[in-house]
This record gives sequence, structure tokens and C-alpha cells, in this order.
Amino acid sequence: MNSRNAQSVPSSFATTRSTFITATVATFATLGSIGTAVAQGNAYSLSNSDWSGSVTVASDYRFRGLSRSFRDPVVQGGIELKLPSNFYAGAWGSLIDKQFFPNASGFETDVYAGYRTMVGDGVTIDVGLIQYMFPFESEYATLEGYVGAQWRWFGVRLNHTLSNKYFRNEDARGSNYLDLSVSYPFTPKLNLLAHYGIMKVANNDADYVDYKVGVTYDWQGFTWGASVIGTDIDVFATNVAGRTIKLGGRGLVVSLSRRF
Repeated sequence: MNSRNAQSVPSSFATTRSTFITATVATFATLGSIGTAVAQGNAYSLSNSDWSGSVTVASDYRFRGLSRSFRDPVVQGGIELKLPSNFYAGAWGSLIDKQFFPNASGFETDVYAGYRTMVGDGVTIDVGLIQYMFPFESEYATLEGYVGAQWRWFGVRLNHTLSNKYFRNEDARGSNYLDLSVSYPFTPKLNLLAHYGIMKVANNDADYVDYKVGVTYDWQGFTWGASVIGTDIDVFATNVAGRTIKLGGRGLVVSLSRRF
């Protein structure tokens, strides 16, 4: 994922949209069947408040500062289920470009589960596991554990790689990503955002930092967002049309989301 050499493959937004939707629906259906089975087992009763989700259209998909969509628009979606005793499970998916995932059919699906609770003076602790999956492309599959804390506007989270590979980087077990973030409610509808991330890839020359500064605004039942995102590394890629981009270069990403 962090190769610094230019490559030549096509962008895949239009050709993979239907495949992505089908696979994501199947993943969410599986999650739903698990929740239903738990409910039928009398562990607890599911209600509408136990589910939350979102659908997003964005001008780019940046993962830890690096574009996974070749700076092309994407559709993304996720759903999360509350479980007893502050546990939860969820799934999230996005279109991606075949630039780095040639056998992944142009989409990514992540599944996760964890434990989230409030302690002390308004501090929320969150620990769990997340599996990044790229259908038919196992070289990029990555498993991470995470632990995080949120207090008022401030958040910190550490992701630790448990699989031997970190998105194709070999012998990378023990890689760490530190996420520092701020979300300040400037008005009831307007939030100011800031993020700084530090990526340390074990046994690989792929360390870097990324950043984001932006805003979100709630209007007409949608969340409108705009952020400037960038990194401190030069990762270039070229598609078959001859367009070369800097995947981690500073750029404006706009988005439109709806929660349900």
C-alpha cells in the first residue's frame, strides 16, 4: 500500500458500484441475522435504538491520509449493533480503486466488534478488534486491535496490527497508528474538526504522519462536510489515462452523509 513507485492501472468507480452494493448488503444482512439469532435466544430484545448506521457520498476516500479511490468519488456505508453489557459489533464498506487492490473487485469491507463504556468524569473508553477485508485479495487483509478514549471534544486511539501483514507490507505485525482528534461544537449544527495521525509500520520503511482540518454542518437531515487532508510522504500513482496523482498530497475532500 505504501509503495513509492508509480503504477499503471485504471480507476474503478463506475464499474464496481453494483458489486460493492451487493457485497455490502450481504455483509449487513449477515450482521442482522446474528443480531436476530441473539434476540431469539432470549439474551435480550432488539429494538430500533439498538441499530445505527450511515450512508456517505464523498469526493475521495482517504485512509490514514492516503487516497484509496485514486481521488475519485466513492459511496460508503456502515451499520452498528448494540449488544448487552456495552458490547457492540458492526460493518462498514467503501468503494476503492483497483490501483492497489487488483483482485478486490473494487471495494473494501471492514467488520469490527468491541466494548465501549463511560468511566470517570465523562471519559468514554473503547477497545476492540477490526478486520479489514478486500474480497478475493487476501494480501491486503489486515487485523488490528484498538484502544481509545474520548473526553468532551478530544479523542485518542491506538490501532495495533495483529496480522503478519499490514496492507501487504510483509512482516509488519506490531505496526501502530496513533490517532489524535478534536471535534468542537462551534454552534449546535456546526462542528470544527482537527486530526493528527502517526503511522509506524514495523520492519518497513513506510512511516509517515497525516493530518486533517475541516468542518461539518447538519442541515435538512444530512451532514455536509469539507476537510483539507494531507500527509508528509510522496506516494505517486499513474492510471492508464496517464493521470499521475500524489495519493497522500494535500487536498480538499467534501462529503454528504445521512445517519439512520
